[in-house]
Amino acid sequence: RASPPLALTVTTTGGGLYCTWQAPEDMGGRVLRNYRVYLRAFGTQPGAGTVAAESSTLSATVGGLQPSTSYYVRVLAVTGVGEGTTTAEVTATTLAPTRPSAPRTLTLVKVDPSTVKASWLAPSDNGGAEVGRYQLRWRQTLPLANAHAAGVWVERPEKAVCCTEDPLSDTVASLPLDASFQLSVRSHNWKGYSDWSAAVDYVTELPTGKPEQPKVASFAAEWVDFSWNHPSPVSGIIYTHYLVLLNRWDAAAVPPAWSGWELEVEVPATVTKHRVYGLSPGAQVRLAVAARNTTAPSRRRADAVGAEGDEYSDAEYDALVAAAVAEGAAESEDARRGRRLLDLSALGPISGEVEVVTALDPDLETVQGDTGVVESLSPYEVDSTAAWLIKGAAGANRIALTFTTFELECDRDALEVSKVNASGWFAVWRGGCSRPGPFTLQISGGTNEVGLKLLSDSSVQAGGFSLSYDSFIDGIGAVMPQLADDAACPALGGVVCAGDTRGDCGTAGECTCKNGATGEDCSAEALCPGHALCARLGDVIAVAPPPYGSDVDGDGSLGVPQLREAGGAVGKPLATLQAAIDLADAGGGLGSGAIIA
Repeated sequence: RASPPLALTVTTTGGGLYCTWQAPEDMGGRVLRNYRVYLRAFGTQPGAGTVAAESSTLSATVGGLQPSTSYYVRVLAVTGVGEGTTTAEVTATTLAPTRPSAPRTLTLVKVDPSTVKASWLAPSDNGGAEVGRYQLRWRQTLPLANAHAAGVWVERPEKAVCCTEDPLSDTVASLPLDASFQLSVRSHNWKGYSDWSAAVDYVTELPTGKPEQPKVASFAAEWVDFSWNHPSPVSGIIYTHYLVLLNRWDAAAVPPAWSGWELEVEVPATVTKHRVYGLSPGAQVRLAVAARNTTAPSRRRADAVGAEGDEYSDAEYDALVAAAVAEGAAESEDARRGRRLLDLSALGPISGEVEVVTALDPDLETVQGDTGVVESLSPYEVDSTAAWLIKGAAGANRIALTFTTFELECDRDALEVSKVNASGWFAVWRGGCSRPGPFTLQISGGTNEVGLKLLSDSSVQAGGFSLSYDSFIDGIGAVMPQLADDAACPALGGVVCAGDTRGDCGTAGECTCKNGATGEDCSAEALCPGHALCARLGDVIAVAPPPYGSDVDGDGSLGVPQLREAGGAVGKPLATLQAAIDLADAGGGLGSGAIIA
C-alpha cells in the first residue's frame, strides 16, 4: 500500500476547507489513481467520516460546510490495491459566513452568429451561506469602434436561484458580428459578491454559408473519412444538400499540377460525413465541401466535350454528351471526368480545404485528432496483420489509450503498442487474451504518435478490441504516469491470471505464472516443467487434452505457444493420439516421430 501523503495543511472560509499536501514517499510499487480527502465532524469516533473530495492533484476543496464548525481532515492515496495509509488527522474550523468563491467552469456555446449561451457550475465554496443569485458580464475587446469601446463591461441582469428555471446559465444576444469578446460570471450570498470568474474569450463571425470545421479523422491506403459541421444559419436561406469536392494531385502532368475540383458525392443536408473510396495508395488529394441551398442550382462544365468553356445545367450537359456519343464520337476520359468537374462559381461558399496523402501500406489505418476512437473488426481477420497509426494533438507528448473491450486469443494473437517517431516504431507493450476493461495504457516519449499492430494466426479469432484515446501536452518536469495499471492483466472467465495460486498480476499487465501453470494467462499446464530433459525433446509429437491441445490448429509441438510476427499457429500440441499417429505416418515428426501424451 501507499505510504501517507506528507505535509497536509488546511485553510478555511465560512463554508469551505482548502487542503494541500505533498506526494507519499512510497506508492508501494503501484500506479497512483487519486487522492481521497476524508472528513468527520467534531466529536465523532476516530476513523469515521466520509469521502469529502477526490483529486488527481496535490490539492482539493471541500465546500458546502457549516460556518463556525470544527472538522477533522485526513488524506490518503489510492492505487490499484486500494487505499493507502492515511495521514494523521488535522483539525480545522470554518469561519463565520464569508463571501462565496467564484462560479466554476464557465463555458460558451454559439446559438447563432450573434448570440452566445454561457453556462457555469456553482462555486465549490458557498461561504457558509446559500448562494442566492448569479450575474454574467461581457465586454467587446475588438474592434473598439462602437458604443462598447475601450472594453467597458456590460453587466447582465442577475439570475435569482429561487425564481429562475436555469440560474446556472444566461444568454447574450445581438452581439456585433466579426468581433471579439470576453465574458465572466460571479455569485452572491448575503455576505456579498464573489470575485468575478476568469474571463473566457469568444469571437463572433459573419455568416458565410460555408460548412464549418472540415477535417479528415482517419484514412487508409484506398479511402479517406471526411467530415464537417453545418454552416451558421443565414436568414432566408435553407440548406438542402452538401457537395463533397475532391481535387487530385496529378504527378504525371507536365508540369505536375492539381487536376481541378470534381464532385465526389452529393448528400442530403442532414449528413455531415462521407468516406471517399477508390483512391490509390500514396495519393495526394484535397477535400472541401459546399452547401447547396434553394438559391444555388447545380451547374457543370461541358468544355470536356468541346463546348469551349460554355456552362450547362445537368440535363443540358447529359444531353450534349449523349448526342456526341450517338454521332459516333468516342467518349474520352476527359469527357467522362467532365461530367463531374464543377463550375465552383455556381455553388454556395466552399469550406476550407483539407489535404491528405493516403497510406502506402494497405494494412495501415491512420486516425488523427486530439481525441478519437479505434476499433478492430469483430471478429478480426485470420492469419493477418492489421495496423493503426494514431496522430494526437500537435505538440502532444503523451497519449492515453483507454480500452473498453479487449478480446484476443491467448498466446497466439496479440496487440502490439509502439511509440512512433522519425526512426520507426518501437514496441512498448504487447498482449493478448481477454482483459477486463476499461483499462488504460499511458504512452509517453516526446512524440504525438502511437502505433498499434493486431497480429493474428490461422486458428481462433475472438471479438477484437475497441479503445478511445486522448492526447496531452505535459509541461517540462511533469511526472509521467506509469505505462499501465493492474486492470490490464489477462483474465480468463474474469479471473485475473487464472487465480492467486496460478499466477500474479504485474503492474504492466503481465501474468507471472507459478506452481506448474503456463501460458499468457497462466490457465495452461506446463507439459514438461523445469526438467533438463525438456530441452532434448525436439523430435517428438506432443499430445495434450483440450484445451491445451487441438487437432484443428495444433502441430504437435511441445511447450508454450509463442506468437509469430504475422500469422500461423505455432507450438501447440495435438489433442488426440490418433491425430499424432496420422501426423507421424505422414512424416510430420521431426526425425524419430516419437509420440508422447
